Amino acid sequence: MIFLYMRKICILGLLMLGVLVMTLTLKAAEEWWTGFGDPYMRTLELDPLAELGNIWDVSWDSDGVAYIGAERLWRWDGSDWKLIEGDKLFNIRAMSFSEDGKLWLASHGEFGVLDPRTLKYESRMDWFPEEHRGIGEVWKLHQDGDEFWIGTEYRLFRVSESGFDVWEFSGEHRIIFHFLPSGVYAHQAGEGLWRLEGESMQLVSTDPDLAEKSVLYMEENDDGQLLAVSGKGVFELEIREDWVVDSVLDFKRNLFISSIIRDNASLLLGTLGDGVRV
Repeated sequence: MIFLYMRKICILGLLMLGVLVMTLTLKAAEEWWTGFGDPYMRTLELDPLAELGNIWDVSWDSDGVAYIGAERLWRWDGSDWKLIEGDKLFNIRAMSFSEDGKLWLASHGEFGVLDPRTLKYESRMDWFPEEHRGIGEVWKLHQDGDEFWIGTEYRLFRVSESGFDVWEFSGEHRIIFHFLPSGVYAHQAGEGLWRLEGESMQLVSTDPDLAEKSVLYMEENDDGQLLAVSGKGVFELEIREDWVVDSVLDFKRNLFISSIIRDNASLLLGTLGDGVRV
């Protein structure tokens, strides 16, 4: 009897401990979300025939209409989905709205502009010299006035109706490009951080920790310091002749980061298999 009584006490104690842990967990979750408002998420229902595949980019126009870059280009106005037809609108990797409301697109081997009012697409590949028109897979599109920066696996193009420049890299890993107030930066895992200066490239840091994993996010503060995030950790860089790199946060183990969002004083890291890190 004493054994059964003690067993009941142990089970009750474990149940109470479980309730306490669950309460603390929910409380922590509640406090964590406080700074991000009231979270709301819903799943968008697609037409059964709409097979999006991999979604690479999403851009919103001034009316709140979303354009989804996937294996094809889709338009969603909040209720209805529309496939935007075009023999060159495949594998849309990057998009950017210009001030005049036009949607600029970059995909595998293609660059051009879509008029959302007419849904008419016009290629701008004639801005490229003929020997550079095989641009391959595009991963980055950045607009700066009338100029467009187009980043591929190992090349960076700067194109406009009246100008063309190209920077070429080599190595085993794809180049990740970043556009900051102090200039254009290119990071390659295993090599380090490059800075584009005029028509030349300067390897400004070969710090082994910074170079180990691809830098997926960079920002610059008012003092000219750079913040860089990779699967290895978070780093601060000072723009000096000898470029000082400090490790702010070591993730202890490599994270597979899929997306990064800045929210006021916090960085939200979306990972593959490790949830959201703040």
